[in-house]
Amino acid sequence: MVLPQYFDVADVRDVAQAPLRAMTERNQPRANGSSGSGTPTSFLRMARVLAEGPGERAAKVPARELTPEEVREGAHRPGAAG
Repeated sequence: MVLPQYFDVADVRDVAQAPLRAMTERNQPRANGSSGSGTPTSFLRMARVLAEGPGERAAKVPARELTPEEVREGAHRPGAAG
């Protein structure tokens, strides 16, 4: 199980090129743009991508998100925060 959280994903090639673009395209709109996809990705989506991989470890990847009730219950459980 994974937490129901979403985040933006950046291509490492774009991140690596960002300083160069900032120096060479100083006043261009592209130099100030985000390297992210612009579409939020969930932990569950990332887990599903990893689960498609080969080997034993792929079978151990989480298959579902925690419900809001499960998140609240875990937050109140002793030892859940560390």
